[in-house]
Amino acid sequence: MGICLDTAHAFEAGYDLSGKEGIEQALESFDRTIGLKRLHLLHLNDSKTPLGSRKDRHWHIGEGYIGKEGFRELIIIHP
Repeated sequence: MGICLDTAHAFEAGYDLSGKEGIEQALESFDRTIGLKRLHLLHLNDSKTPLGSRKDRHWHIGEGYIGKEGFRELIIIHP
């Protein structure tokens, strides 16, 4: 069984995916809680609402609060 991580949902839940440090912290938390070996898919989408907003508002990649830099770092850290 595998897990799909939705970037907008994670960001809106309070995991800061807008930069390298926040991405590393989020993935470390994911690994401790669930295990990276179970991460099978990333559902990449930006967030139309701010970090921790607790709303489900997907947005176009690079045009929301995660931003281009967040996605650039996410892909570089974990291709």
